Amino acid sequence: MKGGNGFAMLCPAWARSSCISIYDFGDNWRHDLLLEAILLPESSKQYPRCIAGERRTPPEDVGGTPGYDEYLEEIADPEHEEHENVLRWRGAFEP
Repeated sequence: MKGGNGFAMLCPAWARSSCISIYDFGDNWRHDLLLEAILLPESSKQYPRCIAGERRTPPEDVGGTPGYDEYLEEIADPEHEEHENVLRWRGAFEP
């Protein structure tokens, strides 16, 4: 299944309790999704929607998983030679 925003799921959520999604095909972001419950819809909400998760969305154009790992090291270490550059590029970031 593929959406128009560069998002694809390798299996539909209703078919299994977990699946892998790929977002931003250039950077190949892979996310493991776990279906924990199916809730009754509320008329005041838009669907689909994520109701919980871990960590924030990585900054745009950070360079996929390897670039994000490097970015997290640079932002966490004030002594890192790239620390000031990433702060100027993205600003403060709390993963």
